[in-house]
Amino acid sequence: MTVPAVLELGRAPSPVRRSAAPRLAFPANHILTLPSCAIISFADNPARHQNAMNPEKLAESYRIDHGKHFKLQEYDPADTGQWRSKEHAEEAIQEGIARMADLQDKLYAQDRWAVLLIFQAMDAAGKDGVIKHVMSGVNPQGCQVYSFKAPSEKELQHDFLWRTTRDLPERGHIGIFNRSYYEEVLIVRVHSDILKTEKTPDSLVTQNIWQERFEDIHAFERHMARNGTVIRKFFLHLSKKEQERRFLARLEEPEK
Repeated sequence: MTVPAVLELGRAPSPVRRSAAPRLAFPANHILTLPSCAIISFADNPARHQNAMNPEKLAESYRIDHGKHFKLQEYDPADTGQWRSKEHAEEAIQEGIARMADLQDKLYAQDRWAVLLIFQAMDAAGKDGVIKHVMSGVNPQGCQVYSFKAPSEKELQHDFLWRTTRDLPERGHIGIFNRSYYEEVLIVRVHSDILKTEKTPDSLVTQNIWQERFEDIHAFERHMARNGTVIRKFFLHLSKKEQERRFLARLEEPEK
């Protein structure tokens, strides 16, 4: 199961060398890399239990502060931190849900800040499950979820940030992006034919286009942050072996 309600961020864990995997070039100052198969538990030691329940300490295990030397393959997707049982994971989820419900009430009452949660992951990593279970205690009137798939013809008539900009959360609300504008520097970068459908003038499609898009995303997020939108980005890490297992499971459970 995926790691539950972590809204604050911290430092990345010590790397564990694994087999090669794609390197991500996300602007990393707001990224949490969460093992998609992580299980949560609490140690019997009361002090460790207290640390595990501290959101700041939990976040410190998974935050990437600086992306320059970050390589995803150096991190074990099976890492579970201090947690070892599903039962304790459920306990943590319920406590996290209650805490988020209280914070959402304060966010709405204050009416000054907005919160944007961005989820990126490989296929079968569990984005839908995280959003469904972790956010289950949030008031739906103050929280909107948007899934971004293949752009429509209308969306292709605009710049690559346009369609997500329309769905940014208003003050006092939480917005959740299931995939986001980061697809424009991931999927589009791998499949060049998609870039051709975006109708960007040929003179602007140079070898610098990906770096330029990262700069645009940086500027866009900086603008939002300076105007009261708190952005938290989550990448659910999944090994190829676990991904294969989940794909095979889907063949037996078509509803997934």
